[in-house]
Amino acid sequence: MNTKSQKRPSNSRTTIASASVILTCIGLVGCAGITGGGGTSIDSDAAAILKATCDKLASAQQFTFRGTRTVDPDLVPGRKLKVEGRIEGAVARPNRFSGLSSGSNSTQRFYYDGENVTLYDPKANHYATVPGSNTIDRTIDKIVANWNFHPPLTDLLVSDPYASLSKRATSGKLVGTETLRGTKCHHIAVTQDAVDFDVWISASDNLPRRMVITFKAIEGSPKVKADISSWNLNPELSASQFDFTPPKGAQKIEMVPAGN
Repeated sequence: MNTKSQKRPSNSRTTIASASVILTCIGLVGCAGITGGGGTSIDSDAAAILKATCDKLASAQQFTFRGTRTVDPDLVPGRKLKVEGRIEGAVARPNRFSGLSSGSNSTQRFYYDGENVTLYDPKANHYATVPGSNTIDRTIDKIVANWNFHPPLTDLLVSDPYASLSKRATSGKLVGTETLRGTKCHHIAVTQDAVDFDVWISASDNLPRRMVITFKAIEGSPKVKADISSWNLNPELSASQFDFTPPKGAQKIEMVPAGN
């Protein structure tokens, strides 16, 4: 997703573009299943676990998650060190979600209120708003196609997460059982032409605890990692959580369509 400012082109473009890079990398942790080519070939053990997880998320009318993310510097222009921070998300099906990506130097917020999509940088007090669609699935398709922007953990938000995660996989297997921060998890590895993604799913509640995507087509095979520390499949969410009201003095930025 590219952007341009209505008043200060250089600063505004840099601010929102940097935010979109960070959020896109987080989104690709979930979006790994929609890249590459080939046919789906996930073994039965891995498929059963992954499908149980996806069905659980698909059936949740509302849910929230919190965690941390690490993005290798080769994926973020101008960075020499890993980009680390926290992530949060909230979903209300069928047509609302919001997200947060926060690190030591920046914070980005993302809103979809059922009609419009907004990306906001509180530090710079810049925001960009574009029309969405009437469902989460259609809105994600629209902003990916038109602005090349992926919200955090995108494929876990859609109505059929398993289809999105497994699409175009060339292979997939259950690696084994591992313990992450005291939680016993099933480790599943899925391979595609250009990327690999690994997911660790809790054996007790069937929810993801870690997702790692490896970009094989990029020199050095950089990675994005998301550790999910908290899930709530029955939260109390208000409509205001998904609505964006520009703060005082906030500058509106134009999103330039992908390819421009």
